Amino acid sequence: MPYGNRWRLNRRIFHQAFHQASTPAYHAVQLRSAHKMSFGLLQDPGNYPNHFQMFTLTFMLFIIYDCEAKAKDDHIAHAITRYGELIVDGFAPAAMMLMETFPFLVKLPSWFPGATFKRAS
Repeated sequence: MPYGNRWRLNRRIFHQAFHQASTPAYHAVQLRSAHKMSFGLLQDPGNYPNHFQMFTLTFMLFIIYDCEAKAKDDHIAHAITRYGELIVDGFAPAAMMLMETFPFLVKLPSWFPGATFKRAS
């Protein structure tokens, strides 16, 4: 977005919600999400990735959209999770492009430090 009136407006709106003095307003939401996550971990400890994901989703949804995801089956939570997966999948070709740009990287073993791109591709 080029610098101009629209950029200044967007920055002002963002700053009103996320500057340092406004963050204490989100402590109650974060605490409520943490309690839900803790309760879920006590009820079903084997499903901890889902509990952490729901913690993040409920907190973000409330801060950004002022709505709360009730469960993992919530259609809003599902849409945001799917969108996040699409973003991650969209970045996956970057590993292949890196190896095509620098062919000598193909010769590196996958255990080599920093060669996570090789495992991803």
